[in-house]
Amino acid sequence: PNAVALASEATQLIGTVEAVAEERVRLLWCLQHALIYNNQFAESDRIAQKAEQLAMQLSPTPHEFANILHEQAKSKLMQGSVTQAIDFAQRAVAMHLKVHGSTHPETGWGYDALGR
Repeated sequence: PNAVALASEATQLIGTVEAVAEERVRLLWCLQHALIYNNQFAESDRIAQKAEQLAMQLSPTPHEFANILHEQAKSKLMQGSVTQAIDFAQRAVAMHLKVHGSTHPETGWGYDALGR
């Protein structure tokens, strides 16, 4: 519960100007992660959608977006939505490969999400 409150507060403190937009994506990922582990799936999904909208406006796409996708896969799996989990995990792996390559630990996390 404290992690959710702190991550939420951090996302509100940082502005939405483009110079800090990439950092906002990172903070939204942290909030999403905390929400998932507090079983607040609807709010986690909302935050993930918000992060995706922001990430898609940036060029290049922040590499944390791949983490948001594999967290979404985890969230959907925890909610029993296996088909959606697979879709998010496949997108995560593709993004991880694009931004990190095949040997980076984050790519392994993407594959972990797909395997689950």
